[in-house]
Amino acid sequence: CTKVLYHHRTKREMASSSYTSSSILRPVVLFSKSSSSLSSSTSTSQPARMKMMMKRRPNAERRQQHANASSSSSSKEEEKTEKTKVVVLTREAGKNEQMRKILASIDEDKDNEFVVETLEMPLVESKRNEEEAKKLVDLLKSKTFRWIIVTSPEAANVFAKAWADAGKPEGLNIGTVGGGTTRALPTKEEMKWARLFTPSKALGEVLAEELPLDIIDGDNESSNSESTDSNREVLYPCSKKAAKTIENGLSSRGFIVTRLNTYSTEQVTNIPKEVLERAVDASVVTFGSPSAVKAWKSLTLELLEERGGKHPTYACIGQTSANACEDCELPDVWHPEDPGMEGWAEVVKLCLEQDESEKWRGVF
Repeated sequence: CTKVLYHHRTKREMASSSYTSSSILRPVVLFSKSSSSLSSSTSTSQPARMKMMMKRRPNAERRQQHANASSSSSSKEEEKTEKTKVVVLTREAGKNEQMRKILASIDEDKDNEFVVETLEMPLVESKRNEEEAKKLVDLLKSKTFRWIIVTSPEAANVFAKAWADAGKPEGLNIGTVGGGTTRALPTKEEMKWARLFTPSKALGEVLAEELPLDIIDGDNESSNSESTDSNREVLYPCSKKAAKTIENGLSSRGFIVTRLNTYSTEQVTNIPKEVLERAVDASVVTFGSPSAVKAWKSLTLELLEERGGKHPTYACIGQTSANACEDCELPDVWHPEDPGMEGWAEVVKLCLEQDESEKWRGVF
């Protein structure tokens, strides 16, 4: 299965005479799940600073380089042993462990020419809206919806509690945006849901396009598929800051959407300056949401300016967060074609393997 890694341009880059394309998305690296080999799809006409040759060197070559380094002067040895790359994990507290474990496995690779360290610096925190959460419980008790849409792990946690408080109703049709959200829900055996739907790509707009209007059982439509308001109603518990992409997309297709802003994702403000200073000097900063991107810009703008505008490389979970980076004028932004932990971790790995001289730091 081949995937595409994308690079985002800033508005400043697009305005520069060096760039002629109007697209902000640039497919750069193709990679396969079944192989560690990588190949660049960057055009030779693109500026050298924007290229990212991620192909990993063969282990034999790495071992030879290690042998050569062992015979070099003690000063070079000291330089090599100090080669540490820091990855900043910015998701909400308690939600960074999966990425941390993946990066720990990289650090255990003896063929690597660097040591990986993680810096957990949550930039966002969730605050529940108890009034809207109570409405969610009441609706689950009193009304039957065609679909209930859940689009994030935090939304899944809020929904799971409301579902339990409502007496654990069975036979619900659940639509989730992807595997991470689905895993945050109670199991099928516990919920006894009737249907579970996930779109072909973990994006809200794709879910809105693909959510079945009529419930399908195998190749046959369910008997309860008449086109009435009652069987086109969708319950959408989500963040207060969630875009209207899903509700507008579903409404345009004839669904009747009840949105409940059951929680809000807020910026963490009490981060010590010494932690922020270490973060801006990191090799890679990870973003799992647009809210984290906005929080990063707000908290680090002055520090980045003090560094002459030099940035870390930014690795996003998907295109939505990458778009937020573009809006915030952050350079050197990368994301996988398909949102999700697997592709996100692959992007982080590739960014770590990138040579420092090949990075685009946002300085002309």
